[in-house]
Amino acid sequence: MMMMLLLTLTLLLLLLLLLTLLLFVLDAMMQHGVTVALLARISTGIYAGPHRKRVNREFETIVNELLSEKVGKFQEPRGKYFKRVCIPMLK
Repeated sequence: MMMMLLLTLTLLLLLLLLLTLLLFVLDAMMQHGVTVALLARISTGIYAGPHRKRVNREFETIVNELLSEKVGKFQEPRGKYFKRVCIPMLK
């Protein structure tokens, strides 16, 4: 039971870190006028440990949610600031 709780907390912390990093990167790109965003799967490899598959599976959903979030003075979706958002997948 304790091990399951620890794994769940680890996953939540990892997802929070991922969310924070993606927010920071997208907002910095917006401020610098970047219109094509290339988002690497940060912390989804060795740092994800046993949660790697789940984090990779949810990565695109997380990005889409961040892009639909309303930001700025005019409360426009974050994704409106980008012509294209690419998520590369290495195999």
